[in-house]
Amino acid sequence: MEQEKKQKPNIIEIAHKKRHIHLLEELQTNKSLPQPKIRELQRYEGGPVMPGIVSTQEDVAKAFAVAARTVPRWIKDGMPVLSDGRYNLLDIDGWRLLRQKQKEDHKPNLKDFWDVKLKESKSKLSELALKKATAELIPKGDIERILDQMIGSFKRQILSLPRIMAPQLVGLEPREIEALLSTRIREIIGAFAQGKKLFKK
Repeated sequence: MEQEKKQKPNIIEIAHKKRHIHLLEELQTNKSLPQPKIRELQRYEGGPVMPGIVSTQEDVAKAFAVAARTVPRWIKDGMPVLSDGRYNLLDIDGWRLLRQKQKEDHKPNLKDFWDVKLKESKSKLSELALKKATAELIPKGDIERILDQMIGSFKRQILSLPRIMAPQLVGLEPREIEALLSTRIREIIGAFAQGKKLFKK
C-alpha cells in the first residue's frame, strides 16, 4: 500500500513544478516580471530572484538572439559569468556594449585617412609647381619640342657634310681626308651633346 502511495504522482507538486518552469521561461523571455510574479518565483526558488538571471548558455543565446555556439565563444572572450555558474543578462549586455565600443574605437577612421591623402596630394602639387617656377621642372611639351629641334639640326648637319666637305677634300691624301672628316663629325656631335646637357641637373 505504501509503495502504491509513493508511485502515485502528486498532482499538486506537478502543478507547482509546471508553474515554476512557466515563471522561469517568462523571466528569460521578458527579462523583467511584475512584482507579484517575482514574489511567487521567489517562493519556488527558496530565496530572492534577480530579474535577468538565467541558468544556461542556451538561455543567454535566446535572450540575445544569437546562435548557441556564439555564447561559449563570448565566454572565452571574457563574457561575465556569475560565481554560481549562472548568467546575469544585464551584465552581459553591458559587456557586449563595451566590447562593441572598443571595436569601433580601433577601426581606422576613413575620414582621417582621406584627409591625410588629400594633404599629401596637395603637397606634391605645390612641390611640382615650385619646381616648374624655378625651372627645375620643364613641361613635357617643351622637352619634346627642344629635342625635335636638336635632332633636326643634327640630321641636317650630318646630311650636309658631304656637300660642304667635298670641295675641301679634293686632292688631299686619305689620311688628311680622314682627319678633316673626323674633326667635323666631332664638332657636330659635341654641339648635340651640349644641347642635351641642358636637361641634366
